[in-house]
Amino acid sequence: MRRLKSNVLAVGLVAAFCTAIFRGLDNFTVHNLITAPDKLTAAFAYLIIGGWTGFIAGTVFSLLLGRKLIDDKFRKIVFNNRQMHWSAFISGSISAGSTLFILLGNQLGDPSVIVALSTLTIVYTILYDLFTGQADWKYLFLPSVVTITGGMMAGFSGSLSVTAIGLFYVVVVSNGLGAFSEIIEQRGIRVSDSVNLFIWRFFWLALTGTILAIAVSLARGYLSLLIATIQQGMIYLPWVITTMFFVFVAMGLKFYLKGTQAVSVVLLILSAQIILAYPITIIGDQLQPGLFGELPTISIWMIRIVGAILIIFGIFQLKITENTVQEISEKNIIKRAMSLVSSARKHILVTMDLSQELNQPLQPEYFRLLEQKLNQKVAVKRVAFGTQDEFDKFLGRHPVSTPEYHCVLSKTQEYFRMLMVDDSQLLFSLITPQGRKYFFTQNKDDIREYFKYFNNQYELARDGEQNELI
Repeated sequence: MRRLKSNVLAVGLVAAFCTAIFRGLDNFTVHNLITAPDKLTAAFAYLIIGGWTGFIAGTVFSLLLGRKLIDDKFRKIVFNNRQMHWSAFISGSISAGSTLFILLGNQLGDPSVIVALSTLTIVYTILYDLFTGQADWKYLFLPSVVTITGGMMAGFSGSLSVTAIGLFYVVVVSNGLGAFSEIIEQRGIRVSDSVNLFIWRFFWLALTGTILAIAVSLARGYLSLLIATIQQGMIYLPWVITTMFFVFVAMGLKFYLKGTQAVSVVLLILSAQIILAYPITIIGDQLQPGLFGELPTISIWMIRIVGAILIIFGIFQLKITENTVQEISEKNIIKRAMSLVSSARKHILVTMDLSQELNQPLQPEYFRLLEQKLNQKVAVKRVAFGTQDEFDKFLGRHPVSTPEYHCVLSKTQEYFRMLMVDDSQLLFSLITPQGRKYFFTQNKDDIREYFKYFNNQYELARDGEQNELI
C-alpha cells in the first residue's frame, strides 16, 4: 500500500473509482429510496441521514483502517489542533450547502451528468493554484483545457433545459462552494493528517446540514414531511453505511493527495470518475430500466465518449508533465518554495548560500512556516555554504533548538541551490548563459541524483561536530 501511495496517478484513480461508485449509490438513493413529494425535503432528509451516518461510520472506518488504508501519519483522533479544526469547520459547513445542491442535481439526471458537472470545480481551483504559485499555467494549460472540455462533453445531456438547471445547482452553486472548500481542506491537511480532517469535516457537515434542513423546512412548512421522510429512510441505513465506506476511501485518498499536490492537479486526475460512472449508469439501467431516470440517446452517448477520450488524454498529459523539469519564473519562486514546505510530511532538505542569506534574507513567513513544520515533527536538514563567521551570524539570527532541526556548514564549495520535500518534490536552480534559472520536478531520477548530492554534503559536514547546530 505504501508503494501504491507514492504513485500520485494510481492513488488518484483509486479515489476516482470510489467517487464514481458513491456518486452512483447517492443517485440511486435519491431516485429510489429516500424520496418525498417535495424534492428539497427529500434532499434535506438524505443530507441529515447521510451526514450523521457518514460521521459515525466514517469515524469507525478511520479508527480501523485510517492509518493503513489512507494516511500513515494518523495515530488518533485529535481534539487540540485549532487550525485543523477551523479548516474542518469551514469546509464541513460549506460542504453541507454544496452537498445539498449536488443532491438536488442528482434528481435531475443520470449519474454520468452529475459526476461530470461536479468536476468543473477544477476551473475555480486552477485560478487559486496559479495565484498561489502552486502550479504554472505553461505546464497546466494543455491538461486543463483538454480535461475540462472533455468533462463538458462527457456531461452533455442533450437537453438545454436539463443542462441549464444542472448548471445552476451543480456548477454555479455547488462547485463555487466546493472549490472554496477544496482550498480550505488543503490548508487543514497540511497542519494535521487526512484522516482527522475527514472525521471532523464530516461532523461539521452533518451538524450544519441538520440545522440548515430544519430551519428551511420549518420556514417552508415542511418540517413534518422532513421528519416522516427521515423515519422512512432509516430502514435503508445499511445501504447508506455501504455508500459511506466508499466516501471514506474516496475522500480520504483525495485529502492525502492534496497534502502534497496542487488542488487543481488532484481534481484533474479525479476527473476520471466521469468515465468510471458510465458503466455504473449503463449496468444499472440494464438491470432495472429507469433506475436513474431517463437516459440519453445513443448519439448523446457518442458525444460523451469523445469527452471521455479527451479526459483520458488530459490526464495522460498531466502524467507526462509530472515527470518533466518545469521552469519556474523568478517572481513565483518564493511562492512555490512556500508551497513545497507547506506540503512536507516527513522531511525537508535544503541548501543555502550564507552570503546571500545574510545580505538578502528570505521572508520571515518562510521561517515561521519552517517552525510550524518542526512543531509537526517534520525533520528539517540544512547544508550551509560559506565561512565559519557567516555560519555563526546566521545561527545567531535564527536560533533553533529542537531534535527535528539540523543545520551544518559544508566543508566544500560545491554549492547547488535546492529544496527537496519528502524525496518526491524538488526545487532547484542552475546558472545558465541567461542567468540563474529555477526549476521544479517530481522526476524520480533527478530527485535521486540531488538526494545523493545533499546526503554527501551533509555527511561530510557532520564529521566536524563544531559546525552543527542540533
